[in-house]
Amino acid sequence: MEYITLADVKQHLRIDADYTYDDEYLNTLITVAQAVISNDIQRDLSTYPELPSPLKHAMLLLIGDYYNQREDSNDLKINAIPNGVKRLISPYINYLT
Repeated sequence: MEYITLADVKQHLRIDADYTYDDEYLNTLITVAQAVISNDIQRDLSTYPELPSPLKHAMLLLIGDYYNQREDSNDLKINAIPNGVKRLISPYINYLT
């Protein structure tokens, strides 16, 4: 199940809806971001009747990062945003597993 849509991602990344060249890649990133968030919070996302907004936003941040930074490393020093993914997902982490 996809919790965010391609349209959500394109809006977040400010990609014109008519630009379809990267759609397949963006759909892959949606799946990857969901898996990463599910793994990080140690919980299946389907346990939520409706996915909380902070988790959705964390996915969008990850997708944006993966889309703009397609390699694992670079020569630039990048600082994390204060309200980044870890802060967004921390209340949802299942520490009991």
